[in-house]
Amino acid sequence: MNNTTNLKQVKEYYEKRYQDKSRFVRKAEDYKIYLDYLGIDKNSTGRLLDVGCGSGLLLRNVETTKLKTFGTDISMTALKLSQRATLRTHPVINSGESICFKSRQFDYVFCLGSLEHFLDIPAAISEMKRVGKPNAKFCILVPNTIHYRLDADSKWRIKRITGTKQQEMQEELHTFSEWRHILETNGFKVVKYYKDRFFVKKKNILKNLLFSLWLKFLPLKYSYQFIFVCQQH
Repeated sequence: MNNTTNLKQVKEYYEKRYQDKSRFVRKAEDYKIYLDYLGIDKNSTGRLLDVGCGSGLLLRNVETTKLKTFGTDISMTALKLSQRATLRTHPVINSGESICFKSRQFDYVFCLGSLEHFLDIPAAISEMKRVGKPNAKFCILVPNTIHYRLDADSKWRIKRITGTKQQEMQEELHTFSEWRHILETNGFKVVKYYKDRFFVKKKNILKNLLFSLWLKFLPLKYSYQFIFVCQQH
């Protein structure tokens, strides 16, 4: 953790980030797979919370279910985008380390690409556990310290990359085993895990096939991000 970074700086950074539409690469349909990991379908009921919901693209996929959906984010700009993307989600401006909802409220809790940016990761995990019901399911997406990807400009057509594109702000990076240790020592039980196989699709069908095969056979420890499906101990 960068001890010089404070909550105000993080908030200001994300206000600017969400005003820059050119930085949005994922589309709403790219988030459906995360619902699949928790077994959520159109007949699912209960309450769902997306911590660090951003522009609401995950929540948009839940609109066709019977779930009551809620989202929190530190950025007001992000929440306004989330309101436009969804019809019945309740977005709330809030930090992940101090979630405003009462305890044991949610059946499903998501935190996709946000945990690594929180100033106090153990506190954020504790808060997610607190607002989740005893049998709640959690889906957490976090980045790898170092990953490899195909790159035509690199000498061996493979590029070694450290971190994500948000390194200019607070970001804590770990390997798969380190992330798992963090989650489990803070009260989560890791039930399943996956490598994130998202990539920006090209117009060229052969390139898409190549990227898809690359991500399919890439070892977990070299993937860009890890997906953890968790329950409470």
